[in-house]
Amino acid sequence: MRELAEEIALRHPGSAAVERLIGVLRIFSDHDFSAAEFRLRQAVARNPSDVLAHGLLGLVLVTNGRVAEADLHNRRCIALDPLGTFRHFLAANNWAVAGQFADAEAAASAMIENDPRYPEGYHMRGYTRNYMGRFQEAEDDLTRVPALGNRSGWPLAKRSIALTGLGRFDEVQQILDAMHARRATEFITPDAIGCVHQLLGQNDEAFHWLDRAVGEQALWAGFVGVDPIFGTLRRDARFESFCHAHGLPLRPLPPSALDKLATPSK
Repeated sequence: MRELAEEIALRHPGSAAVERLIGVLRIFSDHDFSAAEFRLRQAVARNPSDVLAHGLLGLVLVTNGRVAEADLHNRRCIALDPLGTFRHFLAANNWAVAGQFADAEAAASAMIENDPRYPEGYHMRGYTRNYMGRFQEAEDDLTRVPALGNRSGWPLAKRSIALTGLGRFDEVQQILDAMHARRATEFITPDAIGCVHQLLGQNDEAFHWLDRAVGEQALWAGFVGVDPIFGTLRRDARFESFCHAHGLPLRPLPPSALDKLATPSK
């Protein structure tokens, strides 16, 4: 796919859409954020109204540690399409990773207001409220997501964070057991499974599943070292070397409630 996209770019020089496509592949397939930034800057230069290019460039800039510049593209993404739910999703995700939790929560709430049946509004608001330490509100939001159509692994992992914050470890274990069982017949992304293992203090298993996620090119595996969602696992002395060994970006995290999230007592 990547080679095909590069060939199309040669045949259609100046196409913002093609540059954006290559940027997406660089992010989610290669985890090459410098190359992705170059392509997405090209896309924005060629079409300043390319909403998705702005949102994706915001994601890359946050990952590369340039939060203030990312914020400009996040706001541009929404300004270009203020009613677009997916645009709010991109901005909310970027702001959550950057530690701009009030902005992320507002964007997620706007998604819900624009479309109360859109699962990603509750998904992103619950995700953000976890970081804010508002675990019961996060659990309430994330519980709604599967019934609205998103039964994938990450909303389950994020609900597990809320349950961990509430001390409901038996329910976290039940979610983890269900995720493992479902993998026998359907796709559950391995990095989400690794996330839940860390919440139970099972770090060996967490690293195992993250290793699988990188090997399988899981969609969000490239963000392990920059997303506060792995704040618990970062306390493990092996975390930094894991990221370096797999070529994953690693940067200091903004403060969040996950910094001190407790795992079950041994």
